[in-house]
Amino acid sequence: MYPNEEKIARALSASSRRQILRLVAEQELTVKEIAVQTQMSMSLASRHLQLLSDLGFLQARKEAHHKFYSLKGKDLKELLETYEVVVVKVTKPDSQGTPFPEETIARALSAESRRAIIRLLAERELTVKEIASQTNLSMSLASRHLQLLSDLGFLQARKAANHKFYSLKIKEINSLLESYKMVMATL
Repeated sequence: MYPNEEKIARALSASSRRQILRLVAEQELTVKEIAVQTQMSMSLASRHLQLLSDLGFLQARKEAHHKFYSLKGKDLKELLETYEVVVVKVTKPDSQGTPFPEETIARALSAESRRAIIRLLAERELTVKEIASQTNLSMSLASRHLQLLSDLGFLQARKAANHKFYSLKIKEINSLLESYKMVMATL
């Protein structure tokens, strides 16, 4: 649907990359400083920095023998802030009392079809059949995506007659996807 959106989803899908983005959003840092603060090896930190740079999320400045990394653009910082708001809202315990890890949320948002469903539900409530039709998914696959998003607390459902209508429970999720769009315009 949105070609650069996959870049954003990929960058945010790993907790270590989100951690790096949060650090460089605050100040310029070298690979060594990032490795120390994240407790990663320098090699792993360097690989993450390379990927984030390749995706267009970071800028690098050389000074002597050091390379300083920082976040590229304020839209990306706003995206991270909106992401944090969503994480706080949905990292609540599940039915067994286990909190949903941030990683699960990132994975849920990394799928293009789930982002498409969220966008549709931001406009109005829909049935599984309507969602399947508008996203070109099978009813079974649309149902599985809706179940996952519901389990995470993103959606709410209302039964009427023989239909179940889904809508967004956490409106900030749509704000997060709007932030994706702002960042995509800069990539």
